[in-house]
Amino acid sequence: MAGRSSIRRSTEADLQAIHAWLSEEKSRGVPGNFLCNWTLTEAKHREGRLLVYVDGASQLPVAYQWGGLIRPGILQVRHDQRGKGIGRKLVQRCIANAEKKDECLLFIECKPSTSIPFWQSMGFTLLDGNGSNSNAYQILERRNQLPSDSKPVEAAIRFYPEEWKWDKTTRPCCTATPAAAMTADGIVHLGERVFFFEDLYGDVGDPVVEIVIDSKNYYFDKAKYDQARYLGLRRCTNGYFIDAIRASTP
Repeated sequence: MAGRSSIRRSTEADLQAIHAWLSEEKSRGVPGNFLCNWTLTEAKHREGRLLVYVDGASQLPVAYQWGGLIRPGILQVRHDQRGKGIGRKLVQRCIANAEKKDECLLFIECKPSTSIPFWQSMGFTLLDGNGSNSNAYQILERRNQLPSDSKPVEAAIRFYPEEWKWDKTTRPCCTATPAAAMTADGIVHLGERVFFFEDLYGDVGDPVVEIVIDSKNYYFDKAKYDQARYLGLRRCTNGYFIDAIRASTP
């Protein structure tokens, strides 16, 4: 009786099986073969970061992914198993894993270019919008429930290029004004997660963040400093995010 298909971390046996079908496909000239990246694939296996899709009937790996969609990596499905939704299931698992780790921005490279329609169907946006650049991203948005015992306040979070440090006329890259409410402990809860991703704005250097509550400026300096972290700003792989602001003296 055939077992159930599953997604899990790779084993040594998986690695050998994947290498076998990659080699066989390359010898037949199957397009989109990533055997050329095998050294990297082996490294991800040793790090425990190689995800495999195991077919229930054969109990053999027929697809794999590394990079977690957080950084450019590889997603490959065995040629005779394509078109069955296996790639989608791997992407969905990677997205779930990213959300658990509070990763807010998926950032990939669409290679070969024929994979672009697939990635777009999975919610990714090409970085330049027209396909001349193969990078694509997807923001993992999050809505937050405002506490019932809180008082509405006005909050504004602005991110600037590092250039602001020496040129105060520099305009912000982005501004967020989410619904917000403060509880008695001085925590300002935001109705939605606020993000900033350097890769979407070009060369911003060490970004600067401004945090304002009810017209009072609580912070205006580099996002990487400890005071920003105290207030609630957090780092993820591709940028910064904040769900709540600690509007009290450290």
